[in-house]
Amino acid sequence: MGGGGGTSGAEKTSVFGREKARTVETTYTEGSGWTRGRYKDTVLQANDLGNGNVELVYAQADSYSKTAKTNKTNYVTYTLDHGFVNSTPHNLNFDNALDFCFHCRKQK
Repeated sequence: MGGGGGTSGAEKTSVFGREKARTVETTYTEGSGWTRGRYKDTVLQANDLGNGNVELVYAQADSYSKTAKTNKTNYVTYTLDHGFVNSTPHNLNFDNALDFCFHCRKQK
């Protein structure tokens, strides 16, 4: 004897959607002299803190690659499960996410 096969309560209140992970390819230009290096895109990873609270942190790159040793452009690849690329959300359930904060965990 079994149930009707409905979804569990945890899935109904999740701040994350059900989409697959997204591969993000962008570039990083190395700085020289007094100029800083810069990324073409901002990639933020979302972490669930519970109770509808979501923490946004800079995503860790999977790989960096250069086409030439003297080239200042690095090609960067990320795998993003949940978060933002620039201002575009990926795999977030805004009905259940109540609050977003950037690096909000206290340092130990």
